[in-house]
Amino acid sequence: MKHPGAFLILALLSCLLAGCSRHSSSSPGPGVTDLGVVDISDGVPIRHDLNHGRVCVINPTVAKDGSVNLSITVLETNSAGISTRSVLNIEALPDRAVEIAAGDCAIGLTPHVKP
Repeated sequence: MKHPGAFLILALLSCLLAGCSRHSSSSPGPGVTDLGVVDISDGVPIRHDLNHGRVCVINPTVAKDGSVNLSITVLETNSAGISTRSVLNIEALPDRAVEIAAGDCAIGLTPHVKP
């Protein structure tokens, strides 16, 4: 081989380009309840039943810049019938996965704005 360095550079470049063309799939971490893609409309609440007697209510607001503000209320009733409520707020981008947690309750979702 006349130019072994050129072969190495070509091999590295092809690996780099192959890596750039792949879509990374983000999977939620352990213990995260993944809601997947959640279709949202501005101001329309969405309810999801979670595990262990928990309910999640998502109140979305779509901002003019395209970002999405999510107010997530987690309601939980324990075996004694006592209810607790946690309110979490997060700003997200449409079609980008997010995770949010309160105590031992972690939720993952990808907000998708419905036209």
